[in-house]
Amino acid sequence: MKRAVIAGITTIEHSTMMTEETMNLMIERETYYVPTVTAGKSVIVSSDSQILSIHYYSESLGDPMIQDTFSNAYQRGIKITFGTDVGVFTHGKNAKELISMVEAGMIPAQILGMAD
Repeated sequence: MKRAVIAGITTIEHSTMMTEETMNLMIERETYYVPTVTAGKSVIVSSDSQILSIHYYSESLGDPMIQDTFSNAYQRGIKITFGTDVGVFTHGKNAKELISMVEAGMIPAQILGMAD
């Protein structure tokens, strides 16, 4: 993520294990964050392998880690935009992302404005 931000990309998606250093760079360079919290949570829930889910996803994507990263990024003032990475969960359930964003501390009016 750090290298991508330094290279000048516009957005970083997912970003579960984003470091404070990367967050600072994103603020400095006005890079947007697309959290896709629902995608991470859905992968854990729908994993075919309980071992894979427990030992890999819970450490790298998992709730609450993905939610905590989003909450930290929001509180630090990183620019956030809406995206769901739908495809790893059923189409039509994109609104779950809005709920996750509220749970992480974002104000509903802000979410609706960016998900327009």
